[in-house]
Amino acid sequence: MTTEEHNRTLESWMAAPTAGHETHGQSMVYCDDTGQDIALVYDGDAHADLIAAAPELLAACKALVQQIDNGSSLTGSEVQVENARAAIAKADGKE
Repeated sequence: MTTEEHNRTLESWMAAPTAGHETHGQSMVYCDDTGQDIALVYDGDAHADLIAAAPELLAACKALVQQIDNGSSLTGSEVQVENARAAIAKADGKE
């Protein structure tokens, strides 16, 4: 795993309305840890929420797949399942 891939999965991304939100539905997705802009989204809050949830969705999917690849069932994987549910809620704008 490269440093870029490793950092990408650990960052917390957030979505926030920007100037022009009322007229054009603009939102900015930014890294909550560094303040770095990730994306300017013109298509409304739902798309911005989905983009902002990308790191958590990726991490949750990787954790579940790794557990399955290791031969384990998902029984007793409450932490991984709860992380996946939280990432889905964030992507759905229900955080």
